[in-house]
Amino acid sequence: MQQRVCELSGLFAIEVCAYAVMSNHLHLVLKCDPRQVFGWSDREVARRWIKLFPGGRDSRGALLAANPVVVRRFLEDAGRVQCCRKRLGNLSWFMRSLNEPIARRANREDECTGRFWEGRFKCQRLEDEGSLVACMTYVDLNPVRADLAESPEASEFTSVCDRIRGRQGRTRLAKAGLSASEATREQQQMLKAARRDSESDLWLCPIERVFSRSAESARHVDLDSYLALVDWTGRQMKMEKLGAIPIELGSILERMELDTEHWVQGVKRYGSLYYRVAGRADRLAKAAKKAGQRWLRVMRPQVPIYRPNPV
Repeated sequence: MQQRVCELSGLFAIEVCAYAVMSNHLHLVLKCDPRQVFGWSDREVARRWIKLFPGGRDSRGALLAANPVVVRRFLEDAGRVQCCRKRLGNLSWFMRSLNEPIARRANREDECTGRFWEGRFKCQRLEDEGSLVACMTYVDLNPVRADLAESPEASEFTSVCDRIRGRQGRTRLAKAGLSASEATREQQQMLKAARRDSESDLWLCPIERVFSRSAESARHVDLDSYLALVDWTGRQMKMEKLGAIPIELGSILERMELDTEHWVQGVKRYGSLYYRVAGRADRLAKAAKKAGQRWLRVMRPQVPIYRPNPV
């Protein structure tokens, strides 16, 4: 599952901010930029689409290799190029490309047919940085919250685990200060492992770009501060206690107009707080007006994540 998400993030105009693969479900926090596809050349669209759906099929139904003939045939159909261009920026096509191969593989392994997924994916729009950091923290801490892992770094198949492993790998490489030619055989093995770890999170959207909606957020929410926030929150959940927010973490939450007193409980209950849209009350009101509605539904009338009177 993780490998498939990684592959798709390199083909669609969609970046993965956070993910968690659980035993019977999957969480994704995605950053979509459908306008990006219009900057791609027709050949780039062909390359991505053919890699996504390799080469099409011949008259006998056999899969064709992505050779120059197949690419040329694809480019000759301008209508198809434009259609595939739009699909590569579409969230529904991203999820279809994720779910369908997994369902087919699971059915083959179980030697059965029929529906594998319970239903269509559920989607929630994150209106501001506050809802974004709360949702990402909730997703990254799913294994900890479910008592399947002791800490974020032990939470396999999550984005926070990948980010921690990547940071640790880069730190080990920097401390080693050796080239492969200078190292002993044992050191070469250590360098190889560190290099492999350092690449663990390169496919994810960098934290600095995740929070790029405002210059203020982008300047202060870096990888280290995000990891510290997730780690601290996970520890409070694990110990079932509400400790005082450390000063350096409190400043991050305050800038995003989040309630530091109720942060841990807010993240723990995040899945039951919002429905289709998540965000501060005034943001939800604007989103409702833009959608031509009087209001947008939330799961609970009192949402404890945000400060009552943001400044």
